[in-house]
Amino acid sequence: MIKSMPILRLALRPAAFLSRCWRKHGRGETGAELLEFAICANVFFLFCFGFLQLCLVLFSLHCVGEASRQTARWASVRGTASSVTSGGATSCLNPNISTCPAADADVLAFAQKQPGMGAGSTGVTVNWCNSDGVTGCVDDNSNAKPGNVIKVTVTYTYASVPFVRSSGLTLTSTASKVIWQ
Repeated sequence: MIKSMPILRLALRPAAFLSRCWRKHGRGETGAELLEFAICANVFFLFCFGFLQLCLVLFSLHCVGEASRQTARWASVRGTASSVTSGGATSCLNPNISTCPAADADVLAFAQKQPGMGAGSTGVTVNWCNSDGVTGCVDDNSNAKPGNVIKVTVTYTYASVPFVRSSGLTLTSTASKVIWQ
């Protein structure tokens, strides 16, 4: 008859093996692992959630910038020279676009439809400026002539950043495009 090996005996009784491993540590260290895990887990999870929050803020900043660029681009092809009026009816010169010339309400509605922009926390400012982009800025499309500049500013209030600030974080982006129609 073959004698049973000690490893085989331990494999048959896993509870006995685990209790022996547990008893190998000194008597004074019975809760040390639990305390170390509690301290390290707090730091680790704080870092993970902080990193996720930073990613959400950067994503929102990207969405604000993209919304301002796309809105300025959309409005730059819908200036006052983009339509023709004949027989009392106004139609676009380019059959592939609609809503021309663009009014401020159209530009604001387009900006609100951009991905990541919520209707309640987004502010959009549209300025139609002279060709230098600084002078003659008005908030109606009376200055929406080819060669002039449209400036679109999108402001988004991010809800809050936990542990950093209790009030909302304001993200702003401005885009300028030359009106070509």
